[in-house]
Amino acid sequence: MNSTPLRKTTRLLASSLAVSALMLPLLASAQNLLNNGSFETADCATRVAGVGTACTGNVSSGQWAVFKNIPGWTTVSGAGIEIRDNWAGTAQNGSNFVELDSHGMPGSNNSLMQQVFSSTSAQMQLSFWYAARAGTAAHTNGIEVWWNGQNVSSLLTPNPANGSTNTSWIQYTLALNGNVGHNTIGFKAVGTDDTYGGSLDNISISTPVPEAGTLSMMLAGLGAVGFVARRRRAQ
Repeated sequence: MNSTPLRKTTRLLASSLAVSALMLPLLASAQNLLNNGSFETADCATRVAGVGTACTGNVSSGQWAVFKNIPGWTTVSGAGIEIRDNWAGTAQNGSNFVELDSHGMPGSNNSLMQQVFSSTSAQMQLSFWYAARAGTAAHTNGIEVWWNGQNVSSLLTPNPANGSTNTSWIQYTLALNGNVGHNTIGFKAVGTDDTYGGSLDNISISTPVPEAGTLSMMLAGLGAVGFVARRRRAQ
């Protein structure tokens, strides 16, 4: 019996499995579809004049400013997007975070939105972090979450629209049904309109990826098909 084809098949199988192991971390990494989800990019040259601390370039430590728009995000209503860097709190991710009840009465309660493009109608995973401002009552810290024009806050536990006094960052996650093309994610301050409100940071929206075990089985199956075809050609 000629053992050469068997040895070749064994070597090819080992090589295929090795390649699969290298590919799994790449395939299993979910991509954040949002731009500037942690609010790290905010050019002080575009800030609302006369509101916040003096700043140049990007908002720096100990500074805050209000913007009508920043990369990725647009003000829908209210005074604007208030970006803070180690001012009345610290960021959950990076150095910047947003307070939704922004400074600039009247109409300090604001809402912001971003369009999210999807090439499929697959379910998406929303993740964001929320915290109450220190020294304030729950009724001033409420925020709502909107997806494609629908208020989805009641799907979250506890409902952030009810506000909180917990100044520690809390992560929220929610499965969302996406549309092919453009989708819209929005956050809105609904607490007392007094320039003190809930904080927001580290927002991401990702599409699900196959589990590592599923990917491994798929790749191994493809490799096995190739081996069978190669063996048949050799016979």
